[in-house]
Amino acid sequence: AASIQALLEIDLNEHLSIVSDILKNPEENLKTRETAAEAIGKYRKDRAIDALIDSLRVVSWELATSIAVQLASNDTGANRLIRVISEGKASGLLLAERRVAERMRNQRSLQIDEEVKGLTEGMPTLEEQVADLIEERKELYLANEGNPDLGVKVFETACSACHRIGDLGQKIGPELDGIGNRGLDRILEDTLDPSRNVDKAYLSTLIELESGELLAGLKKGEEGELLLLADGQGEIIKISKEEIVDERESNLSPMPSNLATDLNDEDFRNLMAFLLKNRVED
Repeated sequence: AASIQALLEIDLNEHLSIVSDILKNPEENLKTRETAAEAIGKYRKDRAIDALIDSLRVVSWELATSIAVQLASNDTGANRLIRVISEGKASGLLLAERRVAERMRNQRSLQIDEEVKGLTEGMPTLEEQVADLIEERKELYLANEGNPDLGVKVFETACSACHRIGDLGQKIGPELDGIGNRGLDRILEDTLDPSRNVDKAYLSTLIELESGELLAGLKKGEEGELLLLADGQGEIIKISKEEIVDERESNLSPMPSNLATDLNDEDFRNLMAFLLKNRVED
């Protein structure tokens, strides 16, 4: 992953074809190809967007969804994705995928909203998908409530890079002491639909650089001529202000919406048990 990202950072024009070949190569493993899509998706330049669009023709549905997520993460890519779907060169079902729909909505464009609505008519809405997911996970937990002691390890792996409970974790995002007081329904919302109840102070910021690279994360202040941005993994990125050409607030949480959904059933139940156990008495 680091090598793929470094190639594009060194010279996007020279190395884009190498990374594109990795993305389209069926002999590469899925995780590597998703990494390639994510690395290309950080750039707003036409060549990068062209590479993602071109790959949609030859990849599996799972990978096509990951590519669509990258395209939908900026207005230029979102408009290109809508165009190829309108032309019948990609499936409209991509727009109904939850992670894609979230990012499309984040563009705050009435034109994009109307076009997406027309192309997804009759498909489950984002709200319906999230409601079904929450209900499914609730039934899963209530059928077997899990082990909070094992949930500590899941929290440490999946959550502690950004969140803190007691002495465990980092203070990048909101601290979660007493989160159990929220109850199961609210915790399910917060983990499965993190942008639903996010505090304005924790909204993601989108930064476009001169290179065309797009960065998203939680703004954490400044150090002289550097802007500090915490990414979805809790890493602090230092950005020279001179390289920034655009900065705007997103309406999404920096927390990846697939973080909890990617956990297997046992890990999810154990994490819920651990979070619910962390209560503060009045």
